Amino acid sequence: MRGKRFVFLKIGPSAGKDQCLELLNWYQHNVRLARVWEKGELEWELDYPGISKTLVYEKQGKVQGLINWAYHIHIGKTKERWAWLNHIAYSDLSSSELIRFINSLLCYLKNQDCVGTLEWTKKYYPMAPLYRCHFFPYFRAVNLLAWVFNPELNLQNIPDVYEAQI
Repeated sequence: MRGKRFVFLKIGPSAGKDQCLELLNWYQHNVRLARVWEKGELEWELDYPGISKTLVYEKQGKVQGLINWAYHIHIGKTKERWAWLNHIAYSDLSSSELIRFINSLLCYLKNQDCVGTLEWTKKYYPMAPLYRCHFFPYFRAVNLLAWVFNPELNLQNIPDVYEAQI
């Protein structure tokens, strides 16, 4: 494990956030419809106290993967804290690195009193590592709904989307 470590992203003067921006903006070239982030707007998305947090995988001093989530309190007979996975990028990690990375995330979230971790099956990242860590598909489908304000914009035949488009 020499030269590899997991780091919780702290927004501040660091190269980590620039590397996260690169990882997430990679999707614009690999998904038919993708959000392209600006540096300033991504900061609060990756780390906002009490709301969102990001675990990054550093290898040889460079961010090679990230998993971002938002905390949600589900209210029923009791209030339960969940972690909803939001942004995932880990294309340059080996299979064993991915498993360690995801399992580290799950252990951390369990220690944060989350009752579970929800992955939305957005299909813009490989699912196999999540399945190997005992994730299972969410039992309800998330459908892409859109109101198109520009009639020249055609969303037909868009099989994969990275991030909500507003």
